[in-house]
Amino acid sequence: MCYSAVILTRVCVFTRARVGRASAFPEFRVPRVSRARPRARLMSPSVVARRVVLVARRAAPMTRTRDPATTRASASRRIAGVRELATTHDVFLLDQFGVLHDGREAYADAVTCVRELKRLGKEVYVLSNSSRRRDGTIARLEEMGFDGDAFAGATTSGETTARFLEREASSSSTTSREIGKGECFDRLRNIIREARVGGRKPAFAHATWDARGAVALGETVSEAYEIIPPPFTATTMDAVDFVLAHGMEAFGRGDGAAPTPASVEDLRALARAAAARKIPLCVANPDVETVSGSELIAMPGALAMWYAEAFAEAHPGEDASGHVCEMGKPDAVAYDALLGEFGVDAGGKIVAVGDSLAHDIAGGERAGLDTVFVCGTGIHVDDVRRAKESEDEDEALRRLYAARGATPTYVVEKLRW
Repeated sequence: MCYSAVILTRVCVFTRARVGRASAFPEFRVPRVSRARPRARLMSPSVVARRVVLVARRAAPMTRTRDPATTRASASRRIAGVRELATTHDVFLLDQFGVLHDGREAYADAVTCVRELKRLGKEVYVLSNSSRRRDGTIARLEEMGFDGDAFAGATTSGETTARFLEREASSSSTTSREIGKGECFDRLRNIIREARVGGRKPAFAHATWDARGAVALGETVSEAYEIIPPPFTATTMDAVDFVLAHGMEAFGRGDGAAPTPASVEDLRALARAAAARKIPLCVANPDVETVSGSELIAMPGALAMWYAEAFAEAHPGEDASGHVCEMGKPDAVAYDALLGEFGVDAGGKIVAVGDSLAHDIAGGERAGLDTVFVCGTGIHVDDVRRAKESEDEDEALRRLYAARGATPTYVVEKLRW
């Protein structure tokens, strides 16, 4: 599947009608695209072929054996709870938002489930697309009621982003292990290195959070890079080497001042300007949306969606995939970062648990892992509700999986024991 096709699925995810799910971005709109007849300009056989090869190359180092009883061609197996996997799986990779908690409060059944996995000696890791660094992840879960000792470790896409930027800013970048594989990572690496060789700091425009708390870049990144503040005019964009997307509320300034609030149109304008100039986009959180209590709020993956569409319009026949670095799921970089760092036994049976078909399930599937789709909490609640209300629930779910490009090994209502 080409990158533009992936973006099409995210457009469908974000534009669907939701009953009872309020949005924190009421003005948030993306172009509506028919699922049955996607725009021809966004897809071509050559682009599809290139993307399939790229995805296969990225997933290769992470190949595992999936449950032989449940394959992509067959129906996903419904389970009542995670206890049904306790005798067959040793390592559990758990997403955060929509699985462990709703962004504000923990799911009570999830607290119990994690405790039981610990009792049985299972290895439990948090694998999250949060744009923040992992420091404090376990502490925050403890504040919500989880047993912190039950988690063997945690990593976030924000952590992977920071380590990538820190590595490329270091003189040891040519000797230490590279983070991320593929054309997009190579392009961003080369741009950063060329700036350093030229005797200047690599410069980026920074989309971040404001009301949710600005993302701390850390001392190394702050000193090694230059942040280009708004407004993003033709002149200032000429100084931008890449765009870094941590959040969707403001633009970072880099001068110690508070972030400058940004509207949806401001963010879209930045995406259009960057795409027109083929300025790479580094996405610290590939999610398009996530849960926050009863709301669904926009995530930086939406910026990547706008970038891809603007790129297709500005450069017909070209694919944006080589210009967008997704530092988290579904890219293999997320799994390499976690499993490589913590030395998870490749011989152990690993299962990835999440609420996002396009990220948690697709990413786990590409990595060759068994996957568990948590369908009763998280971002697909309305999709699943509509499927249950249809005449043929199983067929409706199969269509949902096909539209999102991922078929889970198992399906559970919520993370429970």
